[in-house]
Amino acid sequence: DFFALGSNPYAMLPLVTNVILTAGIFRMLFMAAAISDKCSRVPSLVNTLSFGKGTERVQQHIVEHIVHSGVGFYICDVRVTTELVVKFMYTWTICAFGISTTLHSET
Repeated sequence: DFFALGSNPYAMLPLVTNVILTAGIFRMLFMAAAISDKCSRVPSLVNTLSFGKGTERVQQHIVEHIVHSGVGFYICDVRVTTELVVKFMYTWTICAFGISTTLHSET
């Protein structure tokens, strides 16, 4: 606890490094989610392209293949989406707040 240690400037160093590390992890997860979000828009892009007369059926098969292949960024066979990252961040924020208030109330 920073207040229990007094005004020692080095007391905040572990807290600052942990905050920077956590922010870096969340940034990486949001970047991975951005990849999955961009991949989910590829079928719409392919569907708007014109490959010439008589290729609509082939184009439909390509779009269906892209949709059903589930392209995106995966971690442990779970597709990382923005929704998943926001839920993960929300859950860890609640847990960190709960732990910190419990530890603070014990002192």
